[in-house]
Amino acid sequence: MKSFMRYIIRSCISTLSGIFIWLLSFFSWNIPFSLTSVLAISSSIAIYFIIKWMQTANIHKQYGLDRKEYAYIRQQLKESKQKIKKLNKSIFQLKSISAFRQFYETQKLSKQIFHTVKLKPQLFFSCEQFFYQHLDSAVEITEKYAALSANGLNDPSFRKTMGEAKEALSLINQSLNDDLIKLHSGDLHDLQVEIEYVKQKHW
Repeated sequence: MKSFMRYIIRSCISTLSGIFIWLLSFFSWNIPFSLTSVLAISSSIAIYFIIKWMQTANIHKQYGLDRKEYAYIRQQLKESKQKIKKLNKSIFQLKSISAFRQFYETQKLSKQIFHTVKLKPQLFFSCEQFFYQHLDSAVEITEKYAALSANGLNDPSFRKTMGEAKEALSLINQSLNDDLIKLHSGDLHDLQVEIEYVKQKHW
């Protein structure tokens, strides 16, 4: 939403600037119509990209990230979004209620981590394992579990493997929960400091 608003702002400013330059060039400076149009369009495009550069620089300053780090994190978020979509697709292929609940927990935790890092990109480095390992493992197990469960097999080795898959997913869910705690550890610390301050001040 913020990126869309930034786009609207720079588009409006650059368009209005182009119109102003066209009017000024044509009526005040008596520049020929064709040259006026070229000047106005060129100025509008230049202003658009100058504003975009300023907005991007402000984002880097706000998050304490350099251009390369921010671009890298954006790419990781883009890839993880596609992986979470795969989770969603696999989950709704499950027929077992108990399996659905467990795999839904995986999806819910993954989305919470994704949205937290999307809002605060500087937190990416506190949960890198989510992007490099945990989410990949969750997607792999979920896709294979969903595909196998749809086959309707019912023999001891099949049931054993499926049970082990659910156990592995429980471990992944614990890892995802740990990742989420790491993301919010700073906020929890700030809250604890504030609580201690209030206690000392009023109690």
